[in-house]
Amino acid sequence: MKKNIDIVIRWILYIYAAIFPWCTYVKKLYYNSEEKRLISSEISGISDAFVYTKAWITVAAAAILLVLIILQVVIYKQKIFGFSITNNKIVTVCIGIYIFCTVISTLIAANRKTALWGGTAGCEGVFVLCAYVIIMLSVKYSCHTYRAQYGSTAKSPVEYIVLTEAVILTILTGVELFYKPVAQIIMGSEYENTYGDMISLTFNSPSYCAAFIILLAPFCIHYLLQAGKLLKTLVWSGLSVSVITAVILTRSTAAFYIVLFETALVVIVTAVLHTHGTSEVAKKEAGIKSNTAAKATHVGQAADMPDNRIKNNIAVKALCLTGVIVCVIIVNVISGSRITDSALNSAVNKTIAIHSDNYYMVRGISVDKGSVTIKGSSNALKCIINDEGNIYFTDGYDNILNIRSDGDSITFPYPYDMISAGFENSALWLDLGYKGRISFAIKNGQFYPMAADGSLINDISSGDKAREELYTDSYKKIDALFTGRGYIWRKTLPLLKNTIIFGHGAGTFGLYFKQFDYAGLLNSQGNVDLIVDRPHSMYIQMAFSQGILCMTAYAVMVITVIITFIKDNKCKNINKLPVIIAVIGFCIMELITDSSVTVNPIFWAVLGLIM
Repeated sequence: MKKNIDIVIRWILYIYAAIFPWCTYVKKLYYNSEEKRLISSEISGISDAFVYTKAWITVAAAAILLVLIILQVVIYKQKIFGFSITNNKIVTVCIGIYIFCTVISTLIAANRKTALWGGTAGCEGVFVLCAYVIIMLSVKYSCHTYRAQYGSTAKSPVEYIVLTEAVILTILTGVELFYKPVAQIIMGSEYENTYGDMISLTFNSPSYCAAFIILLAPFCIHYLLQAGKLLKTLVWSGLSVSVITAVILTRSTAAFYIVLFETALVVIVTAVLHTHGTSEVAKKEAGIKSNTAAKATHVGQAADMPDNRIKNNIAVKALCLTGVIVCVIIVNVISGSRITDSALNSAVNKTIAIHSDNYYMVRGISVDKGSVTIKGSSNALKCIINDEGNIYFTDGYDNILNIRSDGDSITFPYPYDMISAGFENSALWLDLGYKGRISFAIKNGQFYPMAADGSLINDISSGDKAREELYTDSYKKIDALFTGRGYIWRKTLPLLKNTIIFGHGAGTFGLYFKQFDYAGLLNSQGNVDLIVDRPHSMYIQMAFSQGILCMTAYAVMVITVIITFIKDNKCKNINKLPVIIAVIGFCIMELITDSSVTVNPIFWAVLGLIM
């Protein structure tokens, strides 16, 4: 019975890992009463095809795995950790802190509805966050029982899982490259593509698709280098190139360089280990170690090394890669140089400019009864409604500007000549040269900041202690970091003083972040019509939602696992190389990417492989 349960656990993990990234199901998700405080009353919810399904598949799989592992531990006295080992004790404590902080942060959350389910846009609530740990421990347990049952030299099923996912990735990338976005095929007219030519596949954004490829790429390169037969070499050559092409098409600059780093690292370390293994064999054959047991041990180690197959097949691998690259070049030509354009955009981080060359640099925007004041670098523009209901414009010294009106458009004299304005649906709009424009509804002789959907906004200040504080040049430099993420980080870090032990709960970030900071949004995003509902860093997100203590425990756990892995394995097992490189690459990517249920479960599963 014990072996049967072990087999069931393994097959649940196999199936989950192979199909999870590609699960889709269109469903209408409705905002709860807490989220509605940020969303216009005219919008009831969003249409989702990816997040909700993956969340509940993850929770369901984790629930079944938890029951089966409890049976094995309680009834059959199986062990997940050897507590006599110090590193295992550290990992166990960190896991306990992670779960404790996550659960308590939900229970004490002021916005418990959102924290419980993780918000409509993310669906990464307390159940999903705890499910990650269960999946990780299940993989660790499964690896241990697999080795115990089949021996350490048994062929790992990981290769077949990677093969399945790489093939599906290649097919979907081709569909999106030559036809249309996968999301549009699934959702039809409900899908609004906000990512341009960036591919997302079955992930809810290109960033998460890129993060998944970061986990996949090291395995593909590794299996290519280890391939001995021609057919296998050809298959992994094609999949390796297609996976790298896919990350290029996501147009994620960070992922582009991380995958290049991973590829170089796999190749270099494999070559070093091969050289090391060859020299050891030479010593052995020379009789430096004549003990029979030592020979057996060495042969066992050499089996894990990249043996002479790599050297003998270098020409074959190079020929296969060349053929695949030629095919990619042909595909690039057929697709109208889309791959080349994406590569150039990824390499130099070509993003859409947030303002024109000639724009009015905004230092601050304030609304006071019948006037709107826009402070610039060296002057100010003021829009005023007088007692008769007429609107006029002045400079910073109350001098009336001689504007020109051409139909519904208003132009301004120097030095405000880069600004245009107009009236639409009882509202004044102003184009200051940024990507988006700002609008103010006119009611009862007063101005009211207005969102794109027509809803009114109460407060457009920065939210800093000094309401009149201007947007400084130092803010501009910080906020421009990582395509506007610096702004979100700068505004989020002060919020963490309240989440040292416990956080505000999963999915609640947008309810605490100071929204509608017009000056900050214009200078960092180029647009004021957006809701910042994520901090764009998994570590900051965890510190905010689950607490700084939880984030610290998570970091300590990952670092401990990585150090232990490197220390224990050294040059012993080349087949474990892609696992550690994938984990390191993903951890780097998560510095600038949020946690997401569309990809993070795979990372926790990979983390379980090296535990």
